Amino acid sequence: MDKVIEKTSKTYDKILKEELNKNLKNFIDEIIDVIMVEYDSQLVVNDRKSKTNPLLPKYRDEFMDRLIDFNYVKETINGFVFTAPDMDNFDFSGNCMGIIQNILEGTSGIYVEVTGEEYEQMFGKKRITREELDTDLPPKDRVYLMRYTSNVRNAERNVFGKVGYLTRYPFSNTPPIRVLEAADEYVNNNLESLIDISVSRATRRFKRES
Repeated sequence: MDKVIEKTSKTYDKILKEELNKNLKNFIDEIIDVIMVEYDSQLVVNDRKSKTNPLLPKYRDEFMDRLIDFNYVKETINGFVFTAPDMDNFDFSGNCMGIIQNILEGTSGIYVEVTGEEYEQMFGKKRITREELDTDLPPKDRVYLMRYTSNVRNAERNVFGKVGYLTRYPFSNTPPIRVLEAADEYVNNNLESLIDISVSRATRRFKRES
């Protein structure tokens, strides 16, 4: 009798896991869609000269790829833990994600975009820093944000002949933009019902297949 109960339990657990995996896959796709809608609506840049426009394909595609690769579900001995991406657990390392992280964290003050080449022209030396916002590019093309101080304006005027040559960082004086937080609200509103639906479908399947 014990063996029959054990086999029955394992069969139901297997069916339930299959239903959860199927529904969670769709749920994760929905979460990515929710985040990308926020991304596209909140991170609009009107200045076509901006090199930090997050809607440029290389930034947007990389951000979306990392959402797809994010580890949403971790199995435990008691079931699973579902985790939504946020500013603390999302992977902003390397490549061009420094720009997106900077935008989402917010920026206090007025900044301009300066390439490595422009910095060298203005100050007569190479920019030595680990704060590049796009490490995929050659050093002379890498983008840096510089606070738009009087020294920078004077160097800009002296080298390029006018103030305003440098592109103003479009997210200057911008508070944190809560693109990723949209996932939390969606999960809180929908995860419980997803589990209920999965249990209901698993129960019906188990009865049919028993």
